[in-house]
Amino acid sequence: MLLQDHLVETGLEPGFLGIPLLLISLCSMAGAVLTEKTGRMSLRFFYLAGGILTGIFLFLSGRKSLAVSVAGAGAAHCIGEMIMLRTEAENQKDFSGSSRATMVSVGSMAYSIFMVLLSPAAGVAAEKFSILAAFSMLGLLTAAAGLIMFVRRAATTQSLPHEE
Repeated sequence: MLLQDHLVETGLEPGFLGIPLLLISLCSMAGAVLTEKTGRMSLRFFYLAGGILTGIFLFLSGRKSLAVSVAGAGAAHCIGEMIMLRTEAENQKDFSGSSRATMVSVGSMAYSIFMVLLSPAAGVAAEKFSILAAFSMLGLLTAAAGLIMFVRRAATTQSLPHEE
């Protein structure tokens, strides 16, 4: 809702809200198609670059320009989809079916918990400060998550036995 309200505040007529939301969804589909192009990229670098870029694009989503907001949100969705699908593909290689099912359940629960915390926090930031502040906060948290995944992947990779 925060993005939808923001798009209307940038001057978009509420009746046309579906058009930019469709464009943003199409960017998610583009991310799904582009994911296969990331196969040669190291997962560590992918998490780092993806997290930072998604954070930057989330920041841009809060700008006052309708075009910049939609482009930023679309790019953030594209990269987010790429990260999710690439992670799932890597998990397919490394974990059994029952372990993957557990990870999906835990991931879904973690998403719900994060959204319960982040949605009101972003709303309060938007209300007390500005939409840009709210999207900036979300962008910083996303970039931090990318950095955490980068560091965790390094630790996990070093602790796994390597085949020779």
